[in-house]
Amino acid sequence: MPAPRRARLWLALPLLYATLVFAPMLRNQFWRDDFGWITRTMEAIQDPVRLLDVAKTDFRLIPSLSFVLNFALAGVNPFGYYLFNLALHLANVALVVALARRLAAGDARVAVIAGMLFAGGFASYGEAVIWISARTGLIADLFSLAALVTHARHLQEGRRRDGILVPIWTALALLSKESAVALVPLLGLLEGTIGRRAPGVAPAARRYGLLLGLLVVYLGFEFGVHRRGSEIVGRDYAFGAHALRNLIEYLARMILPLTPSSMMVSIAPAWRSPLVVMYVVSMVAAPLVWLWLVFRPIPRAARFGLVWIPIALLPFLFLTFRTITRYLYMPGVGAAIAAAVLTARAWDRRLATGRPPSRSWAIAAVVLLVAQAMVVNVVILQRYREQRALGTAGQQDLVEQARALGFR
Repeated sequence: MPAPRRARLWLALPLLYATLVFAPMLRNQFWRDDFGWITRTMEAIQDPVRLLDVAKTDFRLIPSLSFVLNFALAGVNPFGYYLFNLALHLANVALVVALARRLAAGDARVAVIAGMLFAGGFASYGEAVIWISARTGLIADLFSLAALVTHARHLQEGRRRDGILVPIWTALALLSKESAVALVPLLGLLEGTIGRRAPGVAPAARRYGLLLGLLVVYLGFEFGVHRRGSEIVGRDYAFGAHALRNLIEYLARMILPLTPSSMMVSIAPAWRSPLVVMYVVSMVAAPLVWLWLVFRPIPRAARFGLVWIPIALLPFLFLTFRTITRYLYMPGVGAAIAAAVLTARAWDRRLATGRPPSRSWAIAAVVLLVAQAMVVNVVILQRYREQRALGTAGQQDLVEQARALGFR
């Protein structure tokens, strides 16, 4: 088999793995906020002026349009909505593979490892994929990753078309979810990591002036027009020391999926005391390990992935309510890239000493991938049980609402 074709097959593995891991969610039903999204979508189809109300208090136009498209294709059948979420995740996996390969100067090993880790919910446990309503983050991250891949290609190859696409992807990300405000600093971090400029690349002041302008216009509309008069700071957000605690807790939850207060799965009383101990240890160990790695002489691409994590978490650190696991989806990209780069470096160092990697490497990889899949499917099963316990009343209400509004 020719080498390019073999490389493409390897790069397709993360997509296959992601499909296998998340396919069990396709049997699940609507859950919690899903019912409100579908109801408001039906009303918006009847009265397009209400399209801005689909996302309730926030301005998330692109996700609202995605629900309109989903409803047109699937009606009130949840299978179509879960399938849409899976397609979004697969697209994000493909973009992570592309980004990791560019950061690693074309090294397919790094791209495949990063893609496999992210595909299975590495450090995020897949909750953002499993919940239909959480697609707002999936869509924003899709456009954010597209902007980052395009920006990397623009810096490395100098294609003018890419320079035009980056602001477009940025605008679409901002129209998807507020968390996309982290994209601009991530673009700057990427530029500093790649460290070279292709001929014809526009000066940084011009590039980031436009991006910052988009950010200002978006924030002005979001808080000055769309949410004017609503209480935001002090209720949903607040500036204070709690942001540091949230950061430490998010870093810990990237290691330990369950905490004593976790809402992802039901925790048996016998497990609560051991979880408290593991949680405290993770709260101490996670930030220390992160700091130790950042200040080590590691490859720039690995440091890029590590610094990516707090930047991607920044929009959520000042939230006044509990930390939420689905917000780890985008930080998980940085964790996957850093882990992939460091693994490839360890592999190369072992080869340089004349000792090829042993069979234990393959065993560890299989164990990790199986463990990822098991954790994700525990969450999927928990959702399924909760939905079964709630019964079919919510689904029947949606069917009746659809009929009342003239939908079949």
